[in-house]
Formats: sequence, structure tokens, C-alpha cells
Amino acid sequence: MDEELKRRLADVQSQTGYSVSEVVRQCLNSFVDYFDKNGCIILPLSVVPTRELELLRHSKCGGRAKRP
Repeated sequence: MDEELKRRLADVQSQTGYSVSEVVRQCLNSFVDYFDKNGCIILPLSVVPTRELELLRHSKCGGRAKRP
């Protein structure tokens, strides 16, 4: 983890009062629960690489891109 990310996470923790490790744990639990129930994952567009967005855009699988 780089220093900039550490600083930003510390800022989040100090501003919210929540332990970042606990927030991450809850996020990972939600991520796995969603996958278990739906068989797919949902990510914010900002974390999806451009190449993957192109695959999604041209996909005929209801948003589930096939990898080449």
C-alpha cells in the first residue's frame, strides 16, 4: 500500500470514526454475499478497465462480458 493511500484511509478513519479494516471487512462480506446470490459482481465504473468496458458494451450476455 502506498503512502498516499495510507494517508487517505487514515483521513477517512479520523473523519468517520470507523475502523477502515472493519469497513473493508464489511465490504468484502457484502461483495461475496452478492456474488453468492447473483452469480456476478457489480463494480463502480471507475474501477473497470477500459478494455473490460468495451467488452461489456458489445456483450450480448446481459452485461456479462466474455473474455477473449
